[in-house]
Amino acid sequence: MNTQTESSSPTLLRDITRFSWLMAIVWTLLMAGIFAINVHQHRQMTTQTAVAEARSHFQKDQAFRAWGTLHGGVYVPVSEQTPPNPHLNHVPERDITTPAGKKLTLINPAYMIRQVFTISSEKYGLNEHITSLQFLNPDNSPDAWEKEALTAFDQGSTEVFEFLDINGAPHLRLMMPMLTTEGCLKCHAQQGYKVGDIRGGISVSLPITNLLASEHYSNVTALLSLGVIWLFGLASLLFGRGYIKQRVIQQTQTEKTLEALHSRHEEAQRLAHLGHWTLDLITNRLQWSQEVFRIFGKDPKVFQPSLQTFQEGVHPDDREMVMQAYEHSVQTRTPCDILHRLLMEDGSIKYVREQGETVYDNAGTPLRSTGTMQDVTPQLLIERSLRQSEERLQLVLQGGNLGMWDMDIPTGKMIINDRWAEMLGYRKEEIEPGLDGWKNLVHPDDLPAVLEAITDHFEGRTLFYENDHRLRTKSGQWKWIHTAGQIVSRDASGRPTRAAGIHVDITKNKELEQRVVQQERLSAIGQLTAGIAHDFNNTLTSILGFAQLLDQSPTMPEQARKDIAIIISSGKRAAHLVQQMLDFSRQSIRRPRALDLTPFLKEIIKFLRSIIPETIHLHLDIEPGDYLIQGDPAQIQQLLTNLVINARDAMPKGGDLPVKLGRVKILKETTCFLCQHPIRGEWITITVTDTGTGISRELLARIFEPFFTTKEVGKGSGLGLAQVFGITKQHGGHLTVSSEPGQGTSFVIYLPPIMPGGLEPEAPTAEQITMGQGETILFVEDEPSVREAMQSMLQHLNYRVLTATNGQEALEIYAAHQKTSAEPVAMVISDMVMPEMDGAGLFYALQAINPAIKCVLMSGYDPEGKREELLEQGLTDWFQKPLSLEALSAIIGKAMGGR
Repeated sequence: MNTQTESSSPTLLRDITRFSWLMAIVWTLLMAGIFAINVHQHRQMTTQTAVAEARSHFQKDQAFRAWGTLHGGVYVPVSEQTPPNPHLNHVPERDITTPAGKKLTLINPAYMIRQVFTISSEKYGLNEHITSLQFLNPDNSPDAWEKEALTAFDQGSTEVFEFLDINGAPHLRLMMPMLTTEGCLKCHAQQGYKVGDIRGGISVSLPITNLLASEHYSNVTALLSLGVIWLFGLASLLFGRGYIKQRVIQQTQTEKTLEALHSRHEEAQRLAHLGHWTLDLITNRLQWSQEVFRIFGKDPKVFQPSLQTFQEGVHPDDREMVMQAYEHSVQTRTPCDILHRLLMEDGSIKYVREQGETVYDNAGTPLRSTGTMQDVTPQLLIERSLRQSEERLQLVLQGGNLGMWDMDIPTGKMIINDRWAEMLGYRKEEIEPGLDGWKNLVHPDDLPAVLEAITDHFEGRTLFYENDHRLRTKSGQWKWIHTAGQIVSRDASGRPTRAAGIHVDITKNKELEQRVVQQERLSAIGQLTAGIAHDFNNTLTSILGFAQLLDQSPTMPEQARKDIAIIISSGKRAAHLVQQMLDFSRQSIRRPRALDLTPFLKEIIKFLRSIIPETIHLHLDIEPGDYLIQGDPAQIQQLLTNLVINARDAMPKGGDLPVKLGRVKILKETTCFLCQHPIRGEWITITVTDTGTGISRELLARIFEPFFTTKEVGKGSGLGLAQVFGITKQHGGHLTVSSEPGQGTSFVIYLPPIMPGGLEPEAPTAEQITMGQGETILFVEDEPSVREAMQSMLQHLNYRVLTATNGQEALEIYAAHQKTSAEPVAMVISDMVMPEMDGAGLFYALQAINPAIKCVLMSGYDPEGKREELLEQGLTDWFQKPLSLEALSAIIGKAMGGR
C-alpha cells in the first residue's frame, strides 16, 4: 500500500527528501559554527587568565622593588648566597661592620628581586627576569625577546606578552616596564637616568600547561555536547521526514477512504431518507444533497434550490411557522428542530423533520446555516398510531385514577407505572421494584387479607385477584387502594408466571363513605333527639310548671318548699340537657340579634375564669377589627363555655388556654370538619387552643357524636361538642379541629360577619313576675298535663284562660267567645305540634279572621324551621318549652304592649 501511495505522489516525496538533506547540512554547519565559537571563547578565557596571573606576579615584584627603593636598599649579613655586589662599588658604605664585628653588605632593589626570582623559579617553576638595555650586572642582560620588548617600551608600549614554548613546555611571556623613581638614583644616577625614565623591565615566563589542559577539556566537553545535539537533530530530521512521508501516505489513503465514505454516506442518506443542506447567509445560496432533491421530488440537473423555492415546497399552513422557527434559531443562536409538511406537485403530503444550526463570525454576524432534512412520513404515521393507542391507554389509566402493575411471579419482580407511584407521593424509582417492597407498604392489619386474596387467585379459587387495603404514602400517611388483577401467563406445567393489574386510589371514596355513614348516623340521632326532646319538654313543662306553682303557694311548709326547690333545680338541669340535644339537632329555638363579639367575649371570659383552676392560664386575644355577627347570645355563650370546659378537662395538670378572636379572608381552600364543604371568603373566627392531652385520629372522627365521651362516668354527658356542632351550623358557620396526642387541641369556629346596624338589639329579659289584669287568653295544647300546668300558671298570673286541645277546636272556641262575650280574647297561645291543625295553621286561620290578632306559638323545637317565616308574617312571638313563671309573664307582658 505504501509503495502504491508513494508512486502516486513521487514529486511530493522527492521534495520532502531534498528538504530533509538540506536541513541536515544546515544543521551540521550550525553545530560546527557553534563549536568554533566555543573553541575561540575558551582560548580567549585561557589567554585572559594567563595574562591576569602574569600581571599579578609583575605587580608583586614591583611591590618588593618599591619597598626596597623606599628604604634605599637593606643591609644583610655577607654570605656565599649574598656576597657584596661588585657593581655597587661606587655606592658609599656598600659594606659596613657592626660594633659586634659582623660584616654587612648593601642589597639594592635589583639584587633583592633577583634573589626572589631565584626562589620562585626553584619552588614554583616561575621564571622571572629583571633586565635593561643599560644594565650594570651582566646577569641582567636581556635576551632577544626581551630586547624587542624593551624597544617597544621606548616606542610607547606599556605591556608585551606572547605564548611561547620554553624548554618544550608552553609558557606565557609577559614583560612590563620599570620606571625610575627617586630611590633608584642612589645606584643608577651615574647611568644618566632621571625620575620617570624607563630604566628597564621585568619579564615573567608563566607555565600554562594546566590552563591549556583546562581549555582542552572544555573544548572536548563542548564537542561532545554539540555532537549529541547534532545527532539528536539529525535523528529528528530523519524521524520528521519519515513522519511527514507517512502522513502524506495516510492523507492520500484518507482521501480515498473519505471518497468511499462519501459514496456510502450518499447511499445511507438515500436509504434513511435523510439529506443535508447548507444556506450561505452572505450570498443567500442554498445547497442540497442528493437526498433532499429526492425528498422534494426535484431533478438536481435542472432544478436550482433557493430559499424561495424551499418555502414554496413547504405546506402553506406551515410556512410561517417554519420561517419563524428558523429566524428564532438564528437570532437566539440555538439549534432549530422542527417537524413540518411538504406539499408535493401531485398534491400529496410528506412529513419532514429538519434540524439545523448557524455559524457566526467573531462579531456575531451569522455566516451560514447547515442542517438535515429527513422524510419521516412512514415513521410518523406509525408513531402517531402508537401514540394514539398509548394516549388512550394513559387517558384510561389517568381518567380512572389507575396505577398499573406487572409482576414476574417466579422472581417477585414488579414493574409499575408513574401513576402507581404518584398515588403514594413517590417517584417510580424511589419504590423497591418487587413483591417485598410492595409488602413493606401494605398496612400490617391489611396484609394477611391481601396475601390470602393473592393466594386464592394463584391457586385457582378465584377468577380475579381483587382487594381493598391501605398503603403507606411517602409522608407516612395511609391511603386506601383498590387493586384488581389477573394471571396473564403460565408455564408448561400450569404454574403462574406473570400477573398484571391496576391500582385505584379509593381514599376519597372511603372517606366519603365514612362521612355519609357519619352524617346518616348524626341525622338519625338528630331526628331521634328532636322527638325525644319534644316529649321531654312537654313533661318538663308540667313538672316545672306545677313545681313553681307549689313554690309560690304561701301555705307550703318550709321542708316541702326545699323539696320543691330540688325538683325545680333537677328539672332545669334536665331542660338544659334537652336544650343541648336540640342545639345538636339544630332545632332549638334561636333568638338571633346583632351581636358584637368583642365586649361579649370579654364578659364570657371574665365569667369562665371563675370556674377555671388557677393552674390554667385562660386569656383572650382580640385582633383589631369589627366583630359583629347575627347570633343568639345564649347559644354563642354556650358554645364557648363548652369548648373552654373541654379544654380545662384536657389539662388536669394545668397549661395555657388562649381564646383568640380574629377575622380571616380564606384564599386557599379550607375544608370544614363538620360538613366537609370548602370554607371560602371572609369569616370571623373564634379559636380555642389547649396544651392538653390531645385527641387520637381514631377518636377525632367521633367527638361530635351525641353522648360520645371519653371521660369517666358522671364527668360529662357527651353532649358538649355535639351542642357546639349544632350551634355552629345554626349560625351558618363552619368548624375545623386539629389535634396531636400529647400536644393539645385547637378548635376554630368560623362565623359569617354582618355590617354594623344590621339588627335591633334584644330587649332585656324580666327577672320579676309581671301580673295580668284579668285579660282572656286562649291556650291551645293537645297534651293534657301540659295544658293543665299552663292553665294553672296563667291563672296564677291573673289571666282568664280558655283551653282547646287542637287548632280546629281553638277556632270554634275563639269564634263563639267573640260572639257571646263582651271581653274579647286578648291573646292566643298555642302549641306548634298538634294533630288535625298545628300551630302555624291556627295562626294563619286566626289572622284571616282578625289581622290584628296577638298569637304566640310554643314548642320544644322548631320542627321545620318555620319560626322566622311566621314572625315575618305577623306572629307575635315564639318561645321554647319549658318556661318559668318569670319568662311566661315577660313574654305575655311584652305581647300585651310592653307591660
